[in-house]
Amino acid sequence: MTQKEKYWLKQVKKCEQSGLGQTEFCRVNKIHPSSFSSNKTKLRRKGFLDNSGPQDLFIPIKAKDFEKKSSITISLLNGQEISFASPPPIDWFITLIDELGKENVKH
Repeated sequence: MTQKEKYWLKQVKKCEQSGLGQTEFCRVNKIHPSSFSSNKTKLRRKGFLDNSGPQDLFIPIKAKDFEKKSSITISLLNGQEISFASPPPIDWFITLIDELGKENVKH
């Protein structure tokens, strides 16, 4: 494991133990959310993190793809859908996804 991987593994573990959502953890710790997310994904792919859990509930999209869409529909596992006539601000959307993931973990 490289020093960089050790650093990001430590950050991921700190985030999990903090009780904060990923977005809030990044804000508090002055970490760019996309850097956190991409490094977390790399750790998962290399087998340093468990592949199960709430991260598997969502399909990753790139922000540039998100902003090009004229409407967005999120299909939840329970069959419900959340639709937006136009995309909300990306930061708000990230917070929504983060909160949806927390709700799933509680059940």
